[in-house]
Amino acid sequence: MLNIRKILIAFALCNASTSPAKEPLPQYPSLDAKELGHIHNIVALAQQPGFDTMKEGPRGAFDQYQFQIAWMYYALAVAQTQQLPAYRELYKKTSDRLIEKMMEPDVWQFWLTVIEKPRFSKYLDKSTDWRDPVRSKNIMYSGHLLQMVGLYQRLYADDKYTHAGSIKFEIPGEGGFRHEYSFKSLAENIRQQFIDSELEGIECEPNFVFAECNQHPILGLLDYDMIYGTNLADIRSGFWEEAEKIGFLNHQTSRFAGPHLKHENITGKMTTAWNDGWTGLTLHAWNPDAVDKLYPVQRDAEFPKLINQDPAVWSVRWSKASVSTDFGFLTAYAAEVGDDATKSVLLDYADTHFHPVWTKGRLYYPRHDVDTDTAPVQITGQESVGPFPAPSPAPLKPEQFGDHLVGPLTGNALLAFARLNPGDGLWNTYNRLDVTYAQNDLQLVEVDYPSVDVTQAYYDRTLGRLAITLAPGPHADTGPTRFAITNIDSTKLYSVSVDGHMVAQGKGQSLVSRDPAMTLNWSEPNSLIFKMPIGSGRQIIVDQLVR
Repeated sequence: MLNIRKILIAFALCNASTSPAKEPLPQYPSLDAKELGHIHNIVALAQQPGFDTMKEGPRGAFDQYQFQIAWMYYALAVAQTQQLPAYRELYKKTSDRLIEKMMEPDVWQFWLTVIEKPRFSKYLDKSTDWRDPVRSKNIMYSGHLLQMVGLYQRLYADDKYTHAGSIKFEIPGEGGFRHEYSFKSLAENIRQQFIDSELEGIECEPNFVFAECNQHPILGLLDYDMIYGTNLADIRSGFWEEAEKIGFLNHQTSRFAGPHLKHENITGKMTTAWNDGWTGLTLHAWNPDAVDKLYPVQRDAEFPKLINQDPAVWSVRWSKASVSTDFGFLTAYAAEVGDDATKSVLLDYADTHFHPVWTKGRLYYPRHDVDTDTAPVQITGQESVGPFPAPSPAPLKPEQFGDHLVGPLTGNALLAFARLNPGDGLWNTYNRLDVTYAQNDLQLVEVDYPSVDVTQAYYDRTLGRLAITLAPGPHADTGPTRFAITNIDSTKLYSVSVDGHMVAQGKGQSLVSRDPAMTLNWSEPNSLIFKMPIGSGRQIIVDQLVR
C-alpha cells in the first residue's frame, strides 16, 4: 500500500513552483518594477529629514505636506494589505515615520496661518485660543491623522499612539503652547465634533465643510471600532443622510458638490474630477453601493477631456489650477473601484507626458509649474466655485501645448496610490482584511533593505504556503544576505524550495539546507533563518505539507 504521507509530500514539492524560478508565483499578488519604484520613493521621502523634495516650489492647495504624507500613507497601507501582506517591517517602519512627519510643526503650522486669514477668522470666537490643530474646525488635517494612527495600530498591533501625550503639538517658548492627545482622546474628540455639527460634517477650515475631508475621520473611527469593539463610527449613516440633504451630492448630475458654508447655510455647486475622485474613492471604503452607481457618470464627465489631445480642448482643460489634482484623484478613483481600463490609460498618459523620474530605484513624477495666471497657489476653498466668484481661466497659449501642470500630491502620492491599488484596496482593507492579513500568519522578517527588495510575500492560508520573491534592492550588496521566516509551527512538517528546487524538509530544528550555497538555522520559538546570495533574484516557497 502506498504511503499517503509520501504522496502528499511529493505532490507538494512537484507543485511548489508553477512559474519560472526566481519569478513571483502568478496566482498571488506581487509588485512590478514601477510599483516597487513608488514604494522606494515613499520610503525615501519618509526617511529624509525635512521636506525639501516634497515641496519643489511654492505649496499649492492640495500640495500641502499633510495631503502628500497622508496619501503616501494610504498607498503604503493598500500595498501592505493587498500586495505584500506577509512582509510588514519596512511598511510598518515607514508608516510610523510618516505619522511622525505628520506631527512635525512644518506640517500642521499651516493651520496657524488659516486662523489668521480674515475670510476664516471672522467665524471664530476671538476669546478662544484656536491654535490647537486638531481640537476643532481643521478636519482636513485631524481626520487624516486619525485615520493614519488607526491604520497603524490595526495593521501592526502597535500601541505606540495609545498612550497619553503620544500625539502632541507644541510651540516652545514665550507665548507657545502644548496640546497632547492619544488615539482614544483624538477619536473621541472627532466623534464629538461630528455630533456638535449635527452630522452635517466637520469644518475643514472655519465655516467650510467638504464631504471628502469628512471621509477620513469616518475611516479613522472605523479603525478604532474594529480595534476596541466600540461604535464611534455609527455617525456615518447619519452624516451621509445630512450630506445628501444639504447638497453634497447633486442627484440631477450624479456629481459630488461643495463646499457647504455653515454660517450662510449654502452649498457650492462645484463639479470637479478631484472632488468626485476624492469623495468617491474614500466613500467606497464604507458605502460602495452608492459609489458604484455614481462612478460611471463622474468618470465620463471628466476622463475624456483630461486625455484629449485636440489643442483647442487641451489648452482649456490643462489651464485650470486644479488640473493636476483632477488627474491624480480620478486615476486613484478608477483604481479603487476596479476600473482597470481607465486606470491604465491615465497612468500611461502620465508616463508619456509627466516626465517620470527614476533615481536610485525611486519612481515619481516631478513637480512642474506652468506659466499661467491660474497657477496653484490657492488654499483649499479658493479652488472651488459655487458661492465664490471664479472667472474661467484663459486657455494656455499654442506654444504651451503639451506643457502639463503636475503637482507633488499627484506626482508623489496619488499616482502611487493608483498604481499600487489592485482594485477595492480601501474596501478590502476596511471590510475583508482577514482574507489576506492575520497577525499570526507566516511572515518574512529581518530583510536587509535597501540591499534587498521584496516583490512577493503572500501567505496562502488554505494551502499553508508562503510565497516569497526577493530581488536586488536599490543599494544591492554582492555578498550573501540574511532574512528569516517567523510564525512557523515547530510541530508541523514543512518543505522549503528555492528557485524551484527543494532544499529542505522537516520540522523545526530538522529544517537544514541541502544546498551548500545557503544555510538554514532554526531559532526558537518559531523562526527559520536563511542566509544565501541573492544574485539576480530568488524565489522561496515554504509549504506546510500535512495540515
